[in-house]
Amino acid sequence: MPNEQDKLSHATSPSTEVPKSARENEKRRTPGAGRAMRLAWGGLVVIAAPILGFAALNTTPIAVALLAALPMLWALTLNRWAAGMAAGLFVAAAGWSVAPAVPNHFDDASLLMGIGAVALVGGVHAIVWLLAWAPGVGRGFSGVAAILVFALPPLVWVGWASPLNAAGVFLPGLGWFGLGVFLAGLLLVMMSRVVSALALTVLVMAVFWGGPEMPLADRVDPSDRDWLGVDTQLGKLDFTNARDVTQRQRDVFKSIDENRRSEPYVLLPETIVGEWKFAEPMWSAWESPGFGALVGTQIHRDTRGYHNSLVGVGRFAGLRYDQRFPIPWAMWNPLDPDAARADPSGPGAIQHEGQTIGVLICYEQLVAFPILTTLWERPDVIVAPSNAWWAANDAIPEMQRNIMQAWGRLFRVPVVTAINFSDSGTVPNAQKVGGGT
Repeated sequence: MPNEQDKLSHATSPSTEVPKSARENEKRRTPGAGRAMRLAWGGLVVIAAPILGFAALNTTPIAVALLAALPMLWALTLNRWAAGMAAGLFVAAAGWSVAPAVPNHFDDASLLMGIGAVALVGGVHAIVWLLAWAPGVGRGFSGVAAILVFALPPLVWVGWASPLNAAGVFLPGLGWFGLGVFLAGLLLVMMSRVVSALALTVLVMAVFWGGPEMPLADRVDPSDRDWLGVDTQLGKLDFTNARDVTQRQRDVFKSIDENRRSEPYVLLPETIVGEWKFAEPMWSAWESPGFGALVGTQIHRDTRGYHNSLVGVGRFAGLRYDQRFPIPWAMWNPLDPDAARADPSGPGAIQHEGQTIGVLICYEQLVAFPILTTLWERPDVIVAPSNAWWAANDAIPEMQRNIMQAWGRLFRVPVVTAINFSDSGTVPNAQKVGGGT
């Protein structure tokens, strides 16, 4: 039996048992703190998404690598609602340069219409990535599925800012194998939030602090000395004004003469000469032995509607490429019989004297499916004309050029660009000549 001293010691020693009320209070506080931390984490990811999205396509060529941040950010979210919001904001911010350009393209449009167009595309991405979100390792497979959904018809029409565009920055020269390795790497990264956080940190630090000096930027873009891409600054052409159309042909001839040195092949911007039925007589009379040019034009069908095309002259006489993916709404509208025609299953290249010439016109340079199908034809060179007279600045054409350079590096294919800029403002290396200004 315990003696009196033991009883006294037991009675006076402090109890080590936590009162029941204290345990209940702790339980009530812990879920609240955890919920606050989850909200803070989700908010941080959602805030980072538009910042990185904007930087990916609106800053430097090497920043294209940041497109790989989209699936990483998505994998870091804790629920599907935050996942959808992060993805939608990332894509909308990446294509933000489109918003101020819409009023320039449509004379009766407002900035709100441009914002609405960007928001619509971001909303479509938000819904798809929201539905794709899954907990655990299954998140990697569903994330890759979401990437591929926007790389294939029909959602490729709004497939801006595809992470696939970044593959050439990481794995130059590896072609289809490199693209597969890149997708497999993203799959593994998305399986774990910890790995996604580490990969995103390394990526952001490499781009923002490493910049052009980072190893990924130490590359030599494939080139082809036989080709010359002519940038112009001739602005919008009034297709209905015969005097303007005639002067435009003279301006283009002058641009060729001022730029061409010994190159046998020249690429001219998209729709630079207007409608081919008006421009063809002047080009038919123009002769330059041993020289060929691909000319951007519009070809109207026997029925309604038209094709946005490249037509060959000189050594390229008889060649023609019709754009497969005109920009939605502005050019391609299935409800408007007079709009540009689309042909997603059309060829992505033309053949000339044993050479395969891949072609990507304007909007086709921003979405994955036409790029992939052109590369599938194993081109010796890719020609990429565009017409950016409507762009509020040079952000959109630079976006196109950076993406095309990344794909060219991945497959070691030379890329030749030719851009027509607005006739107002200053654009480096663009030719502003003649009376078309």
